[in-house]
Amino acid sequence: MIYNDGFLKVTAIQTLHTDRSYAFFLEAEGKSVLFTGDLKHPDEDFPLIAKEHKTDFIVCESAHFNATDYLPHLREYKTKLIFVLNLLRGFSIRTVTIDRITMRLCSR
Repeated sequence: MIYNDGFLKVTAIQTLHTDRSYAFFLEAEGKSVLFTGDLKHPDEDFPLIAKEHKTDFIVCESAHFNATDYLPHLREYKTKLIFVLNLLRGFSIRTVTIDRITMRLCSR
C-alpha cells in the first residue's frame, strides 16, 4: 500500500513492463478500481489482485498487444466493467469495453 487516508486506499503492484512500471488498485467507499498501466503482456503479469478481490472496474492499457489478449484472464475475474484502451498505429486511440455478461468486445 502506498497511500491510505482512511477514505482512499491505493496499492501499487509492480509489473514487468519496465523496472519502474506499476498497476494501481484503488479502494474507497466499498468500491474498487484497478488500472493496469503498461504490461509486458497479460499472460505474464496481469495483476492478480483483481482475482483476489472483488473489483468494480478495471482499466487496461493495451498499447503493444491486442485487446483480445486480455479475455482469457478476465473470464476468471468478478469484475462489473472492464475498459481496454488500445493505442493503434498513428497514435489514434481506440477504446474497447468488454461486456461482462458475454465477454464480447464492443469497439467505440
